[in-house]
Amino acid sequence: MNRWWYRLEEQHYWFELTERPDLGKNFHAPKKDEGGREYWSYVLLKEMREDDLVLHYHKKEKGIVAISQVAKKWSDSSILWSPSKKKKTKPTERPALTVELKNFKRIRPIIHLDQIRKKNAEIEIILNNLVSKYSAAYFPFAPKSTKRPLSVNEGYGFVVTQEFVDLFPRLSLAFDKGFQEPKIIEGVETKTADDKKKKITKRKVSSAKNEAVELYAVEKAVKYLTEQNYKIERMPRKSFPYDLKATKENIELHVEVKGKSDTGEKVIVSRNEVKHSKKNAQNSVFILVHSIKANLTAKGYKASGGKLVVKNPWALDDNDLDPYTYEYFVKDK
Repeated sequence: MNRWWYRLEEQHYWFELTERPDLGKNFHAPKKDEGGREYWSYVLLKEMREDDLVLHYHKKEKGIVAISQVAKKWSDSSILWSPSKKKKTKPTERPALTVELKNFKRIRPIIHLDQIRKKNAEIEIILNNLVSKYSAAYFPFAPKSTKRPLSVNEGYGFVVTQEFVDLFPRLSLAFDKGFQEPKIIEGVETKTADDKKKKITKRKVSSAKNEAVELYAVEKAVKYLTEQNYKIERMPRKSFPYDLKATKENIELHVEVKGKSDTGEKVIVSRNEVKHSKKNAQNSVFILVHSIKANLTAKGYKASGGKLVVKNPWALDDNDLDPYTYEYFVKDK
């Protein structure tokens, strides 16, 4: 099995395709198919981890009807299972896999198959990108062809990406609201404290989109510095707390680059980036490329535009920093 989801920094979602009346109780599937072979759509249950996010598609309702979370990793169990309803074979007890679920929430109105079909072009791009990169996608939908519209694939368990979820604002809303009350998530709008309705903003852009924005920003920074007659060396991020080393005559600059699709009023900087800048203020440069546009194409996200902001030297002021997380050292009791 090609476990491409572990290569993504972005969120991935497990997808259940079923007509079970006890929807949301668990994932439950035989270990092997009717031929005694392992079937990828069942084996996927072994990949699910605690707190992973889940989408539930109900065949009779023809749509994504609910969300939930994985409660704990798979366990051995048994199942009364018939390989095919068409053959009307009597169910027999078989070894099975079970993944318990928690925080089951219904979505009203549902994300109907008709709505999903309207996103066929975007879904086809997402699927093609997965297949071209990883060979196998384990995706629940087959894009339309000359003979049929977009349809659900045969199988039980699947996996989808953040990009897919972002296509449906109501689905994004369901996850944005989290797993608190109510148990049924309705509508596409929410209210502020002043009871003024606001449209729900989309979830964070996917990692793939972020990566395209960041890479584009680095290229813009390289072009800017090259035009200033600097020689550029790209630094491995795991080893250095900055992106570029720029040298000219006796000058050496350490350049941190950030790319943003918004106006870039706030950016996340790591502890190591801050420490390095404070220690080497005169040699540190900060380049922000903001307002970058990133559009999804057949070859992935393509970035364009953007405005350049250069801080040289990058002399950080503590008043401009707001702690994002803390590291807590727990002392022995």
